[in-house]
Amino acid sequence: MLTAKNLYKIAVLGAGHGGLAMAGHLALMGHKVNLFNRGEERLWGVKASGSIELTGEVEGFGELNLATTAMQDAINGVELIMVVVPANGHRWMTEQMAP
Repeated sequence: MLTAKNLYKIAVLGAGHGGLAMAGHLALMGHKVNLFNRGEERLWGVKASGSIELTGEVEGFGELNLATTAMQDAINGVELIMVVVPANGHRWMTEQMAP
């Protein structure tokens, strides 16, 4: 279980609605989170503020360790990789991680 007592280094791959929510929530819990997206435009707001604002049931600012379009930078040294993209994007993600 990912709790604040057991903090992890996590890569969240995909900065759509699900990936942003996941990365923000995990960062708010205290985990060290790297966020990857293949396109820069989805990361502009995150890079500008260094965090993801959560509103609703969970509220606060999840401060990210890294937001990047460089796959190797995102996954280097992490303990957990979460792929948060539609199923048809999984193959591309694994091909990028393989090297």
